[in-house]
Amino acid sequence: HSKASGKIIIRFSGDIDATAHEIGHNLDRNYGLQKDLPDGAAKVELLDFFERFGERGYDPARQGISEGIAEYIRGYLVNPAETKKLAPEFTKWFESKAAPAMPAVII
Repeated sequence: HSKASGKIIIRFSGDIDATAHEIGHNLDRNYGLQKDLPDGAAKVELLDFFERFGERGYDPARQGISEGIAEYIRGYLVNPAETKKLAPEFTKWFESKAAPAMPAVII
């Protein structure tokens, strides 16, 4: 995801995981997910997503929430049942507050 242009760029055709992850960054940027996210369990779940599934080399203090959101969206799109189990508090917030403002294709 290019912060400057907002475009999603994928290196390999058919890479669903990378595409879904980059869509997560795009949704975060365009819908202000980090800005509106309350403190508490939902943020802890996102940091857990970052630790479990995120790329190594990112600084959790600076990029943990952003990468956590991207990884959550990746999971939500490719394996929703497991993702909802792993992040129940973020899922409640996302489905009640954030998703209704997004395109219907997300949920």
